Amino acid sequence: MTITIEQATNEDFPIVLEWTIKLYHHEDDGKLEVSECFRSNLEKWLSNLMHDNNNLILVAKENKKPCGLMISSIVINDNGFLKSPFKGSIDILWVSKEYRNRKIASMLLEQTELCFKSLGVPYIECNFVSHNQEAREYWKSNGFETVSETARKFI
Repeated sequence: MTITIEQATNEDFPIVLEWTIKLYHHEDDGKLEVSECFRSNLEKWLSNLMHDNNNLILVAKENKKPCGLMISSIVINDNGFLKSPFKGSIDILWVSKEYRNRKIASMLLEQTELCFKSLGVPYIECNFVSHNQEAREYWKSNGFETVSETARKFI
């Protein structure tokens, strides 16, 4: 198994889009209405991310075949409360089913951490839906601790 971690290119865009949609459907509880323009808005959002230097989109490949994805960003919150105004945010982690349990997610996370450390980012946060037990266990096993939760009420 030869896995490489590469920064996503325009060539990777179709698979980045496909996996982002799969993750959305995997985590969707059906309680929020999706825009009629969901796909085109997602395409615009991802395209903007790919061209913004505060974002890092990594694709894992085995023999040049994409098998995993991590989308993360550097968030600037310069409110003056904390010593560092920066944090890392992991927005998306996806590994194709046939490649799971092969440490690909950990390779993507390691590369993201190295990049963020080199830029002086002191910590990383990630979000996942509460019913995604697989994500909860993965992040906990990689040193992430739950520090907040989000509650929602429809009005």
